[in-house]
Amino acid sequence: MQDSKWRNGVALVLFAFCLLAIVMLALTSTTWAAPGAQGTVPTPPEPTSTIPTAIPPATSTDGTNNGGNDNGGSGGDSGGSTDTGGSSGAGSVGQGSVCSIGSDGATCSAENLILVVGAGAAGAGSALNIEGSLPQPPCPASPTGFLFLNRCYRFTWSDSNAQALASLSGPVLYCISFGPEQLAAAANNPDAFSIGLADATGTWTLVKPTLDAPTGRVCATSNQMVQWSALFAPQSGVRLLPTVGAQFDSWWLVPLVALGLLLLFLLVGAIRVRRKTR
Repeated sequence: MQDSKWRNGVALVLFAFCLLAIVMLALTSTTWAAPGAQGTVPTPPEPTSTIPTAIPPATSTDGTNNGGNDNGGSGGDSGGSTDTGGSSGAGSVGQGSVCSIGSDGATCSAENLILVVGAGAAGAGSALNIEGSLPQPPCPASPTGFLFLNRCYRFTWSDSNAQALASLSGPVLYCISFGPEQLAAAANNPDAFSIGLADATGTWTLVKPTLDAPTGRVCATSNQMVQWSALFAPQSGVRLLPTVGAQFDSWWLVPLVALGLLLLFLLVGAIRVRRKTR
């Protein structure tokens, strides 16, 4: 009887440990930017020799520094915001290209950006206005420990009645191109790039993108209402989570460490009880 209780106790503890480990791994490898079950996941555009450009490079007329600066935008995390990547011919605020969305979705483009709206993500007759590439500000401040690479876009979604679209019903693919300046900022490692996605608050969620090396693009998918998208690279010394691209935070390990200590305590106690019953 004692042996049976001991085995059941150990099995229960091991089950709890494995369950928590799975949950924690799921939390650290999944973000709100992951595509949902609805709609058809878009595929990246076929490789082309040039990136389609809907907005010609424009010079800002309001005195904005098109190269970016260290001042944070609204709603962002302003720790360690640094701009790099050189001038990208940033468009003026308020200018943009309008992309019409049909029943099969749409493929939209802007300077250094290709955006693929999946079928059913937005109703037929909807429209997407794309502004960019924009500097900082108005682009929200970079997340802590990340460099702004002068690739930032603002999106305005509207339905067939020209009213603001409340949500998306399927995935949207965001592909941002990079050049020598962006590669230099990432220590010539395109796998270090992160795509930031933000809602109206300007709070970034960093996503580990898929690299499309032949076309010099990185792509990320989201089914959330994204109003800002930007390209970032980590500052030197910043450790990243491999599947998310966000900065590594050791605090999520605390529950696992605590459970490990509890498991060790229970095992020692079970061994002592078993010895006493012999």
